[in-house]
Amino acid sequence: MNSDSLLFLYFTDDTKNVFLDLFISKELSFSEKITSDAPIILFNANDLKRNLTIVKQRNIIFLDHAFSYIKEKEILDLLHEQLDIKSFVFYISFDDLIFNNFNTQSLKSIFNKLGFKETDSIQHSMIDNSIKKLQEKFDSEK
Repeated sequence: MNSDSLLFLYFTDDTKNVFLDLFISKELSFSEKITSDAPIILFNANDLKRNLTIVKQRNIIFLDHAFSYIKEKEILDLLHEQLDIKSFVFYISFDDLIFNNFNTQSLKSIFNKLGFKETDSIQHSMIDNSIKKLQEKFDSEK
């Protein structure tokens, strides 16, 4: 099995469809770098429990967050405990469904004024904590 293969995990079909549209149109900056030597697999994260072997020897990229913190933590714990994966990367956008409770238009405007491009990566614990709080709020309302 090719250890350079990429496993893109998603929680919602909307995310999967947007990813496929962007990937096929080559609007994703890494799309042109992926060759047949580095195959990609798109897989629903909710189905990982039934098929953990799909994860072995692959680079894992999450395309969205689960609405539920409990559900997402369950999957991350499973990957950590069963496959000894210690860190995870999530690539999401301000258009992600989990951000529906944010005023993302004003955030986009601020980042634009600061010179950020739409494709720039932003990492900050405040963003992580905000997402976690939204997920926990979702869990408490269930």
